[in-house]
Amino acid sequence: MRDQLKKAQDAEDKPAIIELSRRVVGIAPNDSGIWDTLAQTQLESEELDGLERTLDQWQKAVRRPPAAIEDFRAGLCFKRKDYQCAEQHWLAFIATKPPRADVATDYDNLAELCAEQARWADHAAYRTKAIAAQDTAARRVLRAVAFLRLHNWDAAYADMAKANKMDATDPQVKEWLPEFERLQKFLPQIKSLDAQIAKSPNDVALLLERARVFTLAGRPLLAIARIQASARIDARAYRTSRSIVGCRPTRERSKVGRR
Repeated sequence: MRDQLKKAQDAEDKPAIIELSRRVVGIAPNDSGIWDTLAQTQLESEELDGLERTLDQWQKAVRRPPAAIEDFRAGLCFKRKDYQCAEQHWLAFIATKPPRADVATDYDNLAELCAEQARWADHAAYRTKAIAAQDTAARRVLRAVAFLRLHNWDAAYADMAKANKMDATDPQVKEWLPEFERLQKFLPQIKSLDAQIAKSPNDVALLLERARVFTLAGRPLLAIARIQASARIDARAYRTSRSIVGCRPTRERSKVGRR
């Protein structure tokens, strides 16, 4: 049966992998490697109810449940959009002191979780922890984008420069460097508006002007975030500002994964 499972894995036949893994753990319930294969395949296939049953059975089957169960439970909660549950389990997994690469990946996941909830300060903080665990050019780019959300311009450009120096061929660097170069042309104007808005945070005209500049700079997501502030001040201004942006773009997000 294990030979059949190996063939199914080679063929990337996920339904067969799930079925054969279930059979193997039915015979060898202490084989955490097969439990891991089963859970990972169910997560990738989004068989969420089946994954939940697998994790419960795995936890009961072995004397010392592996930390990976916490990781899988986090992924399950994330798929179900139960972000508080996901955050709790990822932090519990990290607390078990897994390999640094896994720590970095789960801090990436926690950053994505915060992005889903528009918790931008926490988003940047988790990006920083991911870099501390395993520094890569891609993670520098992702933190640079996080800093843009916080209007921490100097830190954003420092990260982008570091990422480009680390690996100019990285796909994230190649994608984002031209975007940062485009935005840089507008930074003096944006910083001036930031300073004025800091003094007059309820000035709708200033908020709209900054939204317009963000849009011209190719960063409509930043415009939309600030437009939401104007919505709380003046509903008519909100409608006007949305017309400046035109439409909601796709979200600046990286993929969440287990390992």
